[in-house]
Amino acid sequence: MQKTQVRRTKQQQREASVAKILDAAEHLFITKGFHATTTEEIGVRAGLTKGSVYFYFEDKTSLLLTLLERVHAGVLVPLIEKLDESSGTPAERIWAFLSHQSKLAIESPAMLLLPIIVSIEFAGTEELPEKRVKWGYRRTAQLLAKAIVDGQAKGVFRADLGAEQQASMILALNDGTMLEWWRSSREETGKGLFDAMYAVLLSGITVSGVDIKPRKR
Repeated sequence: MQKTQVRRTKQQQREASVAKILDAAEHLFITKGFHATTTEEIGVRAGLTKGSVYFYFEDKTSLLLTLLERVHAGVLVPLIEKLDESSGTPAERIWAFLSHQSKLAIESPAMLLLPIIVSIEFAGTEELPEKRVKWGYRRTAQLLAKAIVDGQAKGVFRADLGAEQQASMILALNDGTMLEWWRSSREETGKGLFDAMYAVLLSGITVSGVDIKPRKR
């Protein structure tokens, strides 16, 4: 019984240390950039030693990839589910995507900021972090474009603009709004900023007179 407790305590300590390291690295990668951040800085922010960071992670890149896996599970997987054809009408799928992003921006902004920062800092390197992030953006764009094509066929979304271009615009506006919120450092403006962006976006892609927001049931 005592041995089991010791094992549990050690496991809990390990999980707590890993969580501190990941949170510290996430903050520093976003605020300073991946390449400008040292492993020692990560350890200091986590309240641990540099050696402790290396004990749990092989190097800084493996740390970043672990964070991107967390983004994949917390951001990309839910988005794929919301944009899937079985999730509702084209309008409902787009609205679910936008609502989910807005909620994440309020509750877990770092999970949306990290892939943006990585896509900029690793642009053109063809390194694994860039490939992971590009795959996520590409998959999201494909699903958005599919929902828009379906909506165009139903007369909901504008047909005079290409679906792929509209999907790219949605991603660009979403990323741009996230970056502006981060730069402004005004947390209280977050919801209003995203509400304004979505209102402008939706008025631009929908056919005049069509209300994209699903009615409450």
